[in-house]
Amino acid sequence: MSPVSIHANLKQKRSSMNLKELLDTYPECHRFRELFPNMYRYARRVKVVPWKEEYAICDRRDEDGRYISRTAGISFTLNGEVSFREEKPPFHIIVHELGHVYFKLTDETLWNASYAGAESVLWLIYDGKLEGNEDTVRKYIQIRRLLKENPELLCQMLNSVAQSLGAKNAAEYCSMAGMLLEDVEPESFPDKLSEENLQAVLHTMLEGAWYRDLFWSVFLKSLLNTRL
Repeated sequence: MSPVSIHANLKQKRSSMNLKELLDTYPECHRFRELFPNMYRYARRVKVVPWKEEYAICDRRDEDGRYISRTAGISFTLNGEVSFREEKPPFHIIVHELGHVYFKLTDETLWNASYAGAESVLWLIYDGKLEGNEDTVRKYIQIRRLLKENPELLCQMLNSVAQSLGAKNAAEYCSMAGMLLEDVEPESFPDKLSEENLQAVLHTMLEGAWYRDLFWSVFLKSLLNTRL
């Protein structure tokens, strides 16, 4: 089927389409369904509903009227529905909204691919930089939740992982990896870190793993294997 006919078919079916049907129109879906079979199957239960302008909650314009940010999609976690601004949205946008519904996450700080969010782990797995599946992503979600719910426990976990890798604690491990922590004197290596520094460690860990930095790739794998 040609891209034109696929697009026309999508337009006709959009009002009754489920998300699995939309995923199946992308070549990237083959690898996705192999790595995340449960998410792929679950997508059949997620309905794609028509876009409404009221969904454009993240639209921002500058003084000249140009878009600074533009809402590409939205998910309705409780209803099991998603909607997209474009008839053929980018693949990563579809996966982002599916993740919200599958993992039942309404909090963007937990589910994102930019700053220590669990979606980053999914894309590390997808790109072959980390072994895992949906359970791996779910484990990181539990860890990421500790940042707000129990930062002391998160700090203990990071310290424990650092110690297993030969450092005194997480602060010293960061120093060994070339990372500077906010308001921490060089060579002081405190056991307790602020929430800002804990988030910075998680962010740097995921970013380091993305670039195949051995220090952070090993740290991430060890953290994901740590019992909560």
